[in-house]
Amino acid sequence: MKSSAAARACRNLPDMYVVCAETALQLGCVETGAACLKMYFEWNPPENLLTCRALLAQGQLKGDFKEAAVCFLKAVEISKKEPRYHFMVFNASVLYLKAAHPLLHPNKCFHVVPSLKQMVQSLEEVAEQDYSWRAELIMHLVRCLVDSGQLEEAASYAKIKEDFFKTHTPQKYPELYKLMIKHQLLDDDLLLKASCQNTMLAVIYKMEKLKMCSSWLENGNLLTEDLQKLEEIFYLLMECRQTTTTPVKDINPQIPTPLLPSQRSVTPKQIKSPFV
Repeated sequence: MKSSAAARACRNLPDMYVVCAETALQLGCVETGAACLKMYFEWNPPENLLTCRALLAQGQLKGDFKEAAVCFLKAVEISKKEPRYHFMVFNASVLYLKAAHPLLHPNKCFHVVPSLKQMVQSLEEVAEQDYSWRAELIMHLVRCLVDSGQLEEAASYAKIKEDFFKTHTPQKYPELYKLMIKHQLLDDDLLLKASCQNTMLAVIYKMEKLKMCSSWLENGNLLTEDLQKLEEIFYLLMECRQTTTTPVKDINPQIPTPLLPSQRSVTPKQIKSPFV
């Protein structure tokens, strides 16, 4: 009996290493978490859900973004192989964006582009149903491509993803549309044509063009022509207020929280409990 109990305890050790590491991370005990993960990976574990969890924990311990991204993407590649684990791709993308956040600023975005491309593509490959979250990452990728000087790729990518926004997240399309105007990612004739689709797009088009073509933002002197354009925009906004009830976008978009297995498409029976 003792030998049988010892054998079960030994089999459960890898599970407990990961659980302990995750708990240590939540409590801010970085050194303990790192030690637990070191012991786990010394077992040469198989590519399963537990290893995905260990990789996500390991990524959170990394101080260097590129090293963290490697861990998250490794977890993604394992998760993509098994439909039951697809929810982990979403979890990895949430932790990835938190790690990338300090680099999502001008002149730093080029560090993010390669790994962000992989993350966006992976969410598409597993057909992630949180379209709003996918749209958020797509917008970040377009901005990063622009900031990195890859304007042609940004324009091509934005054009390809237009239908995704219009079909799945129409409330976020104006944000993409604004980006395409601001950085001239689409021919102006096409942008103007799109502005005729609804009043909100017309407002965005006129406002962005006014900011691009007017000198009043620099010297503060309004020309008569500028005042007329502003009046047009004001009346369009009044029209929007009367006809639109859905906000263009969230004022303070929040990064979602990684979901537990029971909150996704995987049932508890499909996941081995670390305490079994």
